[in-house]
Amino acid sequence: MNKGSSDNYPKLVEQSNGFYQIRFCILPEELIFENKKRTVYTFEYAETLSIEYGAIVDAIIGTRYNKSVELSMINKALADINSEEYKIYNEFRVFAKEAAKQAILYFTTQ
Repeated sequence: MNKGSSDNYPKLVEQSNGFYQIRFCILPEELIFENKKRTVYTFEYAETLSIEYGAIVDAIIGTRYNKSVELSMINKALADINSEEYKIYNEFRVFAKEAAKQAILYFTTQ
């Protein structure tokens, strides 16, 4: 899992060194620094070479599940679609799809 932080609310998509960095799960965090309270934003990110929907979804899912684990879970789900492990995976997959849509919208409107 890739994590980052920023003093300002981070951009959802940042391009650097030929990669797109897709940021998600952005959360404010209050810190005390030199007796002053300040807000920093922590986030997770995925890197991809493409800003296309499928590539972004795969990159986000890849931050938590490698392909062999993902395929194993899908195969187990075929036998037991109600398994807790598959439900957690599928919830994250739905989240990844929504985050990809938001990243594409953000990128295309900048």
